Formats: sequence, structure tokens, C-alpha cells
Amino acid sequence: DHRDLHTAYRRQRQMCIRDRNYPRDNNWIISLLIILCLILDFFISIPTLPLSILAGYLLGPFLGALTVIAGLLGAGVIGHVLSLYFGDKILKFILAKKEERDHLQKLFNDYGLTLILFSRVLPMLPEVTCILSGLNKLSFRRFLTAWLISSLPYAIITTYMGSISTGDDPSPSIILILCFYRLLWHLGYFILKKRENENSKSIY
Repeated sequence: DHRDLHTAYRRQRQMCIRDRNYPRDNNWIISLLIILCLILDFFISIPTLPLSILAGYLLGPFLGALTVIAGLLGAGVIGHVLSLYFGDKILKFILAKKEERDHLQKLFNDYGLTLILFSRVLPMLPEVTCILSGLNKLSFRRFLTAWLISSLPYAIITTYMGSISTGDDPSPSIILILCFYRLLWHLGYFILKKRENENSKSIY
């Protein structure tokens, strides 16, 4: 009956997830390729979210999360160091319009580390905040702390999304993605708004 079919489907899905997350000899190759793609994302546009979910799908939640953390950390460190010397040129390459560069520079001046912490809310914002941190000579320790606080939950949640999803049923990852971004968006908006009110009060 219907319940038997549902039970069989659940068992098959659990077996697929268990088999997929079982260690394989080529996991380290997959891991290195994903790390490389995440680092290259600083230079060319590679969607980070699907790549992170794919890491969880192929490598499981633990190795997948370690892989994504390593890739995001590598991209952040390389981007910050390069931007210390070539930040202005890199920013002009990514954002051709001067108005956009000036707007983001003002946001960085106003919010600084807070902007880095919530940079995962929007595409390209992590790369831009990374460049601005180097361009504005933000200390490496402060940048790395904010970058890790931003990247760790992102890596853990997105790879977990991938690990519990299957090709036949991607709904868990879709639901968690929507919840994660909604929470992050509201939290970032609340903190930025609070900082804005504090700045306006200090003026008066």
C-alpha cells in the first residue's frame, strides 16, 4: 500500500545517502578540485553556493565542510594579500562603474567588519569586501577573524544541505537554503540598521 511504498522510498534514500558519504579513494581528488574552484572564484565568477552543496553531496557533511572551509579560507587570504598591493586595480576590474565602487567604499567605511560578517547574503559581496579590506589596509588578524566567522557557518550549513539531499529529492537543500538566507538577511539588516542609528546619534 501507500505506507509500504513510502517506507521503501525512505530506506532507499537513506542507503543512497549512506553509500554516497562512504569514504572513497578519489575523495581527495574531488576535495582538491572543489578547493581550487573556490579559490578561483575570487578571480572568475564561479557560483559558491552550488559548489558547496555539491561538496556535501559528493563528500558528506564532514569532509565536505572541511573542503569548503579550506577553499573559502584560501580565497580570502589570497584576495586580501593581493588587494594590499593591487586592490584598486582589482576592484576596478570587478566593478567598472565608479558609482558602485564609491558606494561600497562608503559602506565599508561605515560598517567595516560587519559588512564582512554578512557578506554571504549577496553574490560577489564576499569578494568585494575582501578587496576593500586589503585596499583599506585592514589588519590581517581582524580580517581573518571576520572572514572565518562568516565562512564557517556557511560551509557547515551548505554542505549539510548537500549531504542530506539526493538527485531524486533535492527539497531538503532548497528548504534549508531559503531558511538560511532569510535568517542571515534579517540578522544582517537588523545589525546594520542598529549601527546606522548609532552613527546618526553620534553625529548629533
